[in-house]
Amino acid sequence: CRQPAAFDPSRGLSLAVGTSSGHVALFDIRSSAPVLVKDHYHDTKVNTVCFHADNRHIVSADRKAVRVWQRADAKNVVVVQPPNEINTVCVP
Repeated sequence: CRQPAAFDPSRGLSLAVGTSSGHVALFDIRSSAPVLVKDHYHDTKVNTVCFHADNRHIVSADRKAVRVWQRADAKNVVVVQPPNEINTVCVP
């Protein structure tokens, strides 16, 4: 199963990877261990991961919620939980 992943477009050294267990791991590609891990709390695969244009936030989604969270400490800025399942999220 392929997991969603995104490179930081501004720096190119960060990689965010969504997992099938409902986590997003943020890596510095020069290291094999994640810098931080964000839990979506739904035990369902993360289907979308992208870096926000401001480079301070990451947007991720599973089938139950879209989260915008701080890149530095993984704290939620906003969580949207619509009544229907989420297939993917497009962030310009």
